[in-house]
Amino acid sequence: RELDAVDCEAAWRGVTAPTLVLRGEHDWVVREDDQARIAELCGGPTTIVDLPDLDHLFGKHADREASLRDYGAGTSDRAIVDGTVDWVTRMLRAHT
Repeated sequence: RELDAVDCEAAWRGVTAPTLVLRGEHDWVVREDDQARIAELCGGPTTIVDLPDLDHLFGKHADREASLRDYGAGTSDRAIVDGTVDWVTRMLRAHT
């Protein structure tokens, strides 16, 4: 109920800094179109990075069913680090 009382779209519209939206292939908590909407709403440059095999908690699972069954117990995957570091590097180069 607390989250429903928040105007999330207005909050995202207020973001003017470069924004990285990470989308896990097996994320069943936030839908892909909702994540795309976040990118649309942000006032600054936005990058979407799709992460294969990862769920909402960035745990690696074989498929969505495994994520549902073992939520919070997925293995770590370097893709989250690599995707973030690549984006930060691009942002730094663009602003120097």
